[in-house]
Amino acid sequence: MLQKERLWGFDHSEIGSAVCQMWRIPREITTAIRYHHEPSLSPEKDLAYVIFTADMIALSIAESCEPEDAAKAMDKEALKFLGLKKADIVKITEEVKDYTDKVVAE
Repeated sequence: MLQKERLWGFDHSEIGSAVCQMWRIPREITTAIRYHHEPSLSPEKDLAYVIFTADMIALSIAESCEPEDAAKAMDKEALKFLGLKKADIVKITEEVKDYTDKVVAE
């Protein structure tokens, strides 16, 4: 559990799903957001795995980690479900990082 979760008693997945409910976002999306840290527990596994993967990539870029770190953090079931290998995650992370660097530089 992260320090902020201990302090506040909730994490961003809970806040995100609550906001989605308030905004009347479809249940499938709300549920996937709620479970994206544990996508295998979600009734909406397909979307939860996609959000989990995007979260791992974004987190590794935000924390200035190596693309390999995103691949290491990947859930094996997510990789299998999405038909990806760790090398694919490294490549996607590098591409997203390159693109975001270009956008920031403009």
